[in-house]
Amino acid sequence: MKKGSSLIYALFGSDPKAHYVDKRPCITFACLKCKVELHRFLDTRDRSSTGNLAKHANKCWGHEVVQDLNDSRQTREDARRAAKGFLRDSNITRFFPDGVEHPKKSCVIQP
Repeated sequence: MKKGSSLIYALFGSDPKAHYVDKRPCITFACLKCKVELHRFLDTRDRSSTGNLAKHANKCWGHEVVQDLNDSRQTREDARRAAKGFLRDSNITRFFPDGVEHPKKSCVIQP
């Protein structure tokens, strides 16, 4: 995957904020589900890592949802639409566009 193209970004707001925290440059991503903000500090060697986003997404959205997104091979925009649809009815694969390879399993979270 090219730099900055991870589908994990689909579970976070579409316009991250660039600013400083404790005089350190960072980008802040807001989770679409719980609205918590996560910082990615730009003055570190792992500044392009999505590890903290993935860790939060697995806890907040669930491992199955994250795995379904990663397995879907769709664009980030389609993945973001799927994530927003999931927030409405808890079935992420229902929102994959036609023609996109669907994951082998679907994730439905019971209310």
